[in-house]
Amino acid sequence: MPAALILISALLYYFSFPNFVFVKGAPFLAWGCALPFFYVLEGRFAGQRLWAGLAWGLLANGMLVSWLFPLSPGGWFLFVVVLAVQPVIVALFYPSAALHPVLRFLLIPSVWAASEWVRAWLLGGFVWGLGYSQAGIAVMIQPAAFGGVYAVTWVIVAANAAFYIGMGSSGRCRCRLWRGVVPGVVLCIAGVAAGVMPRIPSVMTPGCRRVAAVQPDIGYSEKTREDLYDVHAARHLALTRQVVTAAGLGAGDLVVWPETAFPDDIRTDLQWRPQLERTARELGVNLLIGSALLRQGKDFNSAILLFSDGGWGSVYDKVHLVPLCESTPAALEGMSHLLRVGRYHFSPGSRPGLMRLPGGVFLGVAICSEEFYPDMFRRMSQEGASFAVVMLNDGWFIRREALLLHALAAPLRAVESGLPLVRAANTGRTCAFDGLGRPLGLPLELQQPGAAAYALPLGAGITFYARWGDVFAMGCVLFVIIFFMFTHCQSIRPGERHVVS
Repeated sequence: MPAALILISALLYYFSFPNFVFVKGAPFLAWGCALPFFYVLEGRFAGQRLWAGLAWGLLANGMLVSWLFPLSPGGWFLFVVVLAVQPVIVALFYPSAALHPVLRFLLIPSVWAASEWVRAWLLGGFVWGLGYSQAGIAVMIQPAAFGGVYAVTWVIVAANAAFYIGMGSSGRCRCRLWRGVVPGVVLCIAGVAAGVMPRIPSVMTPGCRRVAAVQPDIGYSEKTREDLYDVHAARHLALTRQVVTAAGLGAGDLVVWPETAFPDDIRTDLQWRPQLERTARELGVNLLIGSALLRQGKDFNSAILLFSDGGWGSVYDKVHLVPLCESTPAALEGMSHLLRVGRYHFSPGSRPGLMRLPGGVFLGVAICSEEFYPDMFRRMSQEGASFAVVMLNDGWFIRREALLLHALAAPLRAVESGLPLVRAANTGRTCAFDGLGRPLGLPLELQQPGAAAYALPLGAGITFYARWGDVFAMGCVLFVIIFFMFTHCQSIRPGERHVVS
C-alpha cells in the first residue's frame, strides 16, 4: 500500500508539469499531489520516512527530467539523485500528528518550501520546485512577488496540508476540518493577494519598448556543422528582416537572436561581421547576438550588442555554466566519456548582464539555464534594468514537453523581479511576459522557424522580492530549525543525561 501511494503521488506531481501525456501539463493536480505522500509519512519512524522520501524523489524527478536520459543516461541519473534530496528533507522533518493542527498546517508547507530553497542553494540553481507547475496561470504565481517561487510552493503545499489535516483522522473530522481547512483556505487566499500588493516605487523608465525575438529552429546535430554555418547565419538574417518589416521596427528597437546563434566568435568573422554591421545600419535596429567569443585563449558563452549605427557595444559572458554540459568539473573529467558529457568547455563570466541601449534604457541579459537563477533578475531590477531578455539554445531538447518545462521559469522571474521579459529560443518556446507574469502576444510555435515582435510595458516597479530576496524561504528554514530544536530540548527531561554516539 505505501508503495502504491508513493507512485500515485509521484505521478500526480509529474503530470502537474508539462509531460509526455499532457504536453502543457495539468497544474491543478499539484493542489492534491502531496496527499498520498503525507499518508505514507504519517506515524512512521525516521528511517522509514527517509526511504519513502527517497523513493518519491527518484520516481517524481526521474519522470520529470526523463527527456535528459537519451542525451546522457549518466547525467540523468546524477541529476535525479541530487533532485531527490528535497523530498528526503521533507520526509525527515515531517511533523508529528500529535501537534496542534494549526501548527502542523504551518510546519508542513514551511518544511517543503525550506527544502526546495536548500536544494537550490546546494545546486546553485537550475531546479524545478512545485511552484513552477503554476507558471502558466498568472494569478497563481503572484505570491512570487513577495517570496519568490518558494512562496508559490508554500501556498500549494498549504492547500494540500489543510485538506489532509481536515480529513486525515476519523472521528474528529469536523474539528480538524474547522481547525485545518478553514485556516488553510484563508492563508492560501492571503498568499495570492500578497503578490499583487502595490509595487515599491522604482526608477525604471516609463513607457513601452519594442523587442523582437528570432527563433531559427536549428537542430542539435546541425548547430556546430561548419558546412552549414553560412546557411544558419543567413536564416537568422532573413528572419530579422522579416520581423523588422512586418512589425515596422526601427528607431532604436531591439532584435534578439538566440544563444550561440554564431557558434564561433562573430567579431573575428571576416564575412559575417561586416554584413551584420551593414544590416543593423540598413534596418535601423539594435541586435543582441549570441556568440561563442574567444578572449585570451578562453571560450565564453556570450551575448554581444550591435548598435543600429553598426558599432559594437556591451558584452555579457554567461556566469552560471551548466555542469557536465558547458563546463566539466576537474573531478569528473575522467568520467565525461562514460557520462556522454563534456562536449563544451566554456569559461564563466564575472559580471552581471546589464547593457545600455540608446535612449538610456538598460537591458538585463541572461543566457539559457540562467533563467533559473532568481538572484540574477533581482540584481537586474535593483540596478535599473527596464526589461530582461533570456537567450536560449534549446535545440538539444527533442521532446516538446522538455521545451515547455524549461520555459516555466520565465513568467516566475518576471513576477519576482517586476521586469517584463522576452525569451528568445532556438527551437522554442519564444515568448514574452509583462511584470505580472502575463503573456504578451502569442508564443511562436515549438520547433518551427519564426520571429515575433513584442511591446513591453515598462515601469511596473520593484517588487518586495527583488528588494529583499529569499527572506521568506530563509524564514521557513529558520522556523523549521527553531521548532525542531525546541521540541528536541523539550523531550529531554531535567536531570536526565544523554550520550550522543
